[in-house]
Amino acid sequence: HLRDRLHERYGEEAGNRHWTRWAGGFSASYRGAYEPDLAAFDIDKLDPLDGPEAMAFNVYRRTEDPPGAARIKIYHASRLVPLSECLPKLE
Repeated sequence: HLRDRLHERYGEEAGNRHWTRWAGGFSASYRGAYEPDLAAFDIDKLDPLDGPEAMAFNVYRRTEDPPGAARIKIYHASRLVPLSECLPKLE
């Protein structure tokens, strides 16, 4: 459960603050696709974003990905960001 992971990661008081702030922010499809450990990692990326244009990125691979493949997560605290807007920041 995400609340448990947040308590493990931050302690009870800070974990509860993160839970209150972020628990309602993940869609049902996200919750179905990602384990609580990954959600806690995503919260680590989202939490420091401060401002309407702040973004963070995570480039990663899953064990089942073919050689040479990579995935990217784009973090923005308030909206979905079109790929065309992110590409210049990735260069």
